[in-house]
Amino acid sequence: MFVQEICLIVNDLELILEEFEVQDGKRDRRRGLRRMVSGDGKRDRRHLLERSVLLSVRGLKLLAQEPFIYDPDEYYDTMRARLDENEWAVREELRHDSTTLKLFLEAECRLLRDLGVSGNAVGRLRDAIEGAIQETSQDRESLEAQVRSRLQEQMGSLIQELTDELSRLYDDDRHEKLIARLAGVFEALGGALVVAGNAAVGAIGTPVTAGISLVGAAVSTAVGTEVISRGVDRARS
Repeated sequence: MFVQEICLIVNDLELILEEFEVQDGKRDRRRGLRRMVSGDGKRDRRHLLERSVLLSVRGLKLLAQEPFIYDPDEYYDTMRARLDENEWAVREELRHDSTTLKLFLEAECRLLRDLGVSGNAVGRLRDAIEGAIQETSQDRESLEAQVRSRLQEQMGSLIQELTDELSRLYDDDRHEKLIARLAGVFEALGGALVVAGNAAVGAIGTPVTAGISLVGAAVSTAVGTEVISRGVDRARS
């Protein structure tokens, strides 16, 4: 149920973010799809913002109920015990081997599509996943501990901040920043799907990523958690 609901929210958020990009003229300029942001256009924009904020809050509340958020230490300890704590070696290989990285990303995107994530949303999330891999700190244990310790607290703060935004939608000057925050929520929810999807596949002993072996589940969990953290940071900046 968690995965299905988050997929629906991610797909809806992607459509709304795409609509904002079209309105702002960031895409499809040649096809004349830019809309004037006055009169009915302003009301439409506020309606989209309200809908996207409500979707984001709903998704974050669902995410906050998952074990890898509310009890991350136990979740990671169980995962590592099952997978012999080999994921760091695979992550290093991903960072330095472009062919292996491509296989990993393609497998992750295929799994997301199988879960029900739209093609456009998968495209956005692919960039976030690759960024999380490429920017992995050398101080890995320290990084992961910091992510786990602060994620739940930040999630609660972000939910409150987005709820407060609902009363300020008529301030047009705030819209651009709010849209950027919603993009961060989109990434965080997508990272959660990476974690949940690969954990489910890994639990039944099936290789998660082509050419990487079962330990791919641990890599995906670690990378997905980083995507969540980066998304939350972006949404709160």
